[in-house]
Amino acid sequence: MIYRLQKLTMTTGVLALVFILPMAFSAVIGSSDGRNGIMENYCSIPFWICISVFVICTAVTLLYLSLKEKHGGWQQKLAFPVIAAVLAGLSVFVLYMQVVNPLRDIPYLSSPHTVSLADVSFYYSNISDSPTIEISGTDAGGQKETFAISREEFEAGETLLDQAAKSGGAQTVTADITYLPYSETVLDIDMAITGRSQQ
Repeated sequence: MIYRLQKLTMTTGVLALVFILPMAFSAVIGSSDGRNGIMENYCSIPFWICISVFVICTAVTLLYLSLKEKHGGWQQKLAFPVIAAVLAGLSVFVLYMQVVNPLRDIPYLSSPHTVSLADVSFYYSNISDSPTIEISGTDAGGQKETFAISREEFEAGETLLDQAAKSGGAQTVTADITYLPYSETVLDIDMAITGRSQQ
């Protein structure tokens, strides 16, 4: 049993390394018109499946070892099942976000959703190797919406915000965003400076 789990874990780990190649390929040939996001979503599915299976195998191995272990205190016997449960939950979450949601978006590839945002703002954080870059704004129903965007779109938006700020509050930045509803992959952004509505 433990040998089979170790073999399966090693196999999925190797496959995950192999499936990094399509992800790297999509990043290299990517474009800035939304097709890059779609390519990244679907080229990364095999990688995320392998990673999830790898983590689940690790969780099952830990659980099996904890049940087989006859020595040690209750803390040690409880630690492995808790870690196994956390790993299993993490893998299910990754599968849902990185595999299920992109697959649910397939019917919307030809008819994506569009939202118009007012009072747009931008957020940029470069704490990790993968920076967080977002656009936020208020939709027609008054709800705040946030989407991940590219660095180029961030810089273009910041330029528009600087121009709007020079109007003394008379102008604001708006954005029409075309996106896939489940993965929230942004396909297109049309930003503009408009007059601020009077309350």
